[in-house]
Amino acid sequence: MWFGGTTGPQMHVRPAGAQPVTDLPSLWLSPEYPDPHMVIPYRDRGSGLIVIGMCGADVHQVQRAVAHGVPNDVAWRWAGSYIVAEVTPDGVTLWTDLGATPLYTRRTAHGLIWSSSARMLASLHGDPEISLTHMAARVAGDQFHGSCFEHVDPLAFGHRVRLSGRNVEQRPVWRPAATDGVDHGRRLRSALESAVSVRIESGKHPSTDFSGGFDSTALGLVAAARLALEGRHITGVTLHPEGVFQGGDLDYARESIPHQGLRHRWMPIRREHLPYTDLDLVPATDEPAPSTVSYAHFSAQLVWLAEQGSDMHMTGDGGDGLLLTPPSHIAYLMRHKKPWAALGEAARWAQIRRTSIWDALQNARSTPQVRTPFDLESPTK
Repeated sequence: MWFGGTTGPQMHVRPAGAQPVTDLPSLWLSPEYPDPHMVIPYRDRGSGLIVIGMCGADVHQVQRAVAHGVPNDVAWRWAGSYIVAEVTPDGVTLWTDLGATPLYTRRTAHGLIWSSSARMLASLHGDPEISLTHMAARVAGDQFHGSCFEHVDPLAFGHRVRLSGRNVEQRPVWRPAATDGVDHGRRLRSALESAVSVRIESGKHPSTDFSGGFDSTALGLVAAARLALEGRHITGVTLHPEGVFQGGDLDYARESIPHQGLRHRWMPIRREHLPYTDLDLVPATDEPAPSTVSYAHFSAQLVWLAEQGSDMHMTGDGGDGLLLTPPSHIAYLMRHKKPWAALGEAARWAQIRRTSIWDALQNARSTPQVRTPFDLESPTK
């Protein structure tokens, strides 16, 4: 599933089978793309704005927000996960989100093509050509800011990107902002509730992982509380070794089960579901997700859920990346001569991972010096 477009109405190029977007023929979606999208046409033919993905706003809210020009926070102003594209006769402007929906570009003799699929762009002139530089960096454990494919370039998250002709201009429009006197826990809960609400409203019979760990359990309980108000429920699924119902996170899952709006199911994991099983069945994609090693049990879980009637499923994957301090941030604090702040972050990092502060600092020192959001220039107003 992918979407994308070209640099303007004059360049009518699209992949085989792609469906052009009504009123904006220079944009297209793959036939099976499931997420909703909103189109706001402009007076000029072939010009307008599109929101692609799951967005908590409706068309009227988007129209009011862009009435006097598209604001730079448009890609994260509302709950959900989506990108925004504005098409004009002289090019396309993209507002990328903060990390959930990657976008890529490829130059051609006639202009630029952009898409959510790097592999699709890499296949433009035949079989995809793998980037050996990228592969070597991954094997060596180094950071490499590029695509897995030659001739395909990723766009930065949290940026306003102007595509015109064969030129790409990227400007950061988001960066972390320090706030004092704010209840961050309450803000996080509010953001989580909004994000969950958008997703559960997209299906009649939603389901979620319910492992007993913090990430998936939080999603399940927030969704259950929201759906209980409407007399609905969400199905929470706990995977367990066949015949084993106690120990570890299974005990926490059991404690969390008795909540209104939650219907719980146990799904047994057998030998055929072990990690690294059936990897030859994994479809070709841009880059394998971290959960690819669990393909056997995850694909079986989705089939089992479909048989149970689920038409929308949430997972807790990515919670650690969102909520835990990465070693790169500790390294950033050390590079910018903030030893006490680095020490504090290292202590928290060590406590969660049950290791020593010294090991945490050593881990941070060995982290490649990558560009972080804190290193960005001030956003263009």
